[in-house]
This record gives sequence, structure tokens and C-alpha cells, in this order.
Amino acid sequence: MPDSETTVVFKILRVLARQSDANHPLSLEQIAGATHMKGAQALRYLALLKRWGVVRADSRMAQGVGYRLTRYGQHRAAVAAAH
Repeated sequence: MPDSETTVVFKILRVLARQSDANHPLSLEQIAGATHMKGAQALRYLALLKRWGVVRADSRMAQGVGYRLTRYGQHRAAVAAAH
């Protein structure tokens, strides 16, 4: 049975929240691999999270675009982890 969209969003948030070094955002491939999704599917959810202000894209990575939580996203991830 496939995961609900809400479950997928929280999986992505969890992966990004676990990134201990905020100076090194995660690539699309890293996020897709950690959440067991295809790149296109992960990109669709990352676009939603970006639109909601939870995630931002960082193009300073040598291998392309990376993703990290915004301050708001960090707060939301902490609240979700507490429940």
C-alpha cells in the first residue's frame, strides 16, 4: 500500500531535519534515496514544500541544487517530532 501524501511530506521533513550540518544541503538524489522515492516524485514534493516556505533550494552545491529546511521548516519539524 503506498504512503499517503502527508506521510511522504513528513518523511522528507524528517530526512532534512536529520541533516546535522546546515552548511551542506542534501541533493535531490540523497533525499529520494533516503525516502525510497524516484527523483521526479521527490522533486514534486520538494516543490510543494518550497512553495509552503518549509524548504529552500540552494544552488551553491557543486553537484547541482541542494535542499535544506528554512527556519520555519525547522520549527515545524521540531513540533512534528515532539508529537
